Amino acid sequence: TRSCFMMGRSAGGGSCSTEGIGSGCEGTPGCGQGGSWIGVYNSSGVLVSKGVIGSGIAHALYYGVGVCDATGDIVAADAIANKVDIFAPEGTTPIKEINGAEAPGGPFGSLEGADIAIDQSNCNILVTDVKAHGVVDEFNANGKFVDQITHTPAFSASEPSGIAVDNSSTASKGRVYITSGKTGGQVFAYGPLGPKLALTPTVTPA
Repeated sequence: TRSCFMMGRSAGGGSCSTEGIGSGCEGTPGCGQGGSWIGVYNSSGVLVSKGVIGSGIAHALYYGVGVCDATGDIVAADAIANKVDIFAPEGTTPIKEINGAEAPGGPFGSLEGADIAIDQSNCNILVTDVKAHGVVDEFNANGKFVDQITHTPAFSASEPSGIAVDNSSTASKGRVYITSGKTGGQVFAYGPLGPKLALTPTVTPA
């Protein structure tokens, strides 16, 4: 089954078909639409676990949360540190951190309002690095830079910037959807990440 993600100040509403991950905000000055903690919700949208995941980080402000179904690892964009944290299930401290330094535009400038999407075919992580660089960066499950999605004009914040990957088994599997713009906003669709070409020719025996 595919994970369900919930975001928002309280992240307590809505309904999903499976257990999900979300973030919430209580008593945190300037928290806005981000979340100061990460929680787990059941299929009815009821909070079942709060403040365990990421509790080893003293100050964080999460704007995007995703889950790799294959491993259960949790990915969250922290706007305070401007890093994307990868946690093991119920992990208190990150097992990996992504600062975006390998991307063409350099490290993340601001992850405020950022969103996260996971390509469940390979657990690649897509991050909307829109506020600072107007792009979407893609990293593999180990945090290594893979690719960058750009647009002319550059993507702009849409309060919040949204991104989703089609993880279905239909013909559109792997397609990426990205929102851009506050007034007259648009949604752009991109095809799946193409396969890498072999470095040497492949010869089929006669």
